[in-house]
Amino acid sequence: MVEQIDELHQEIEQLKTEIPPEDNSSSKFETQLESIINMESFDREKIQKVIKKVIINGENNIEIVWNTDDPFFK
Repeated sequence: MVEQIDELHQEIEQLKTEIPPEDNSSSKFETQLESIINMESFDREKIQKVIKKVIINGENNIEIVWNTDDPFFK
């Protein structure tokens, strides 16, 4: 079992080196979202950076499709 654990630790370390570094896309998205929250007047360009589309399905049903690839945000 000790050998298997050592092998697994080595495999984990190797896999860690194969993972590409983060591009901080989530922090970029958060910064863009904060700029919209603090907007004093309508700015279409800023909004389009964060929101892909808004779907209205009746009077009390609105869905916002965010413009992000962050899997944790979905």
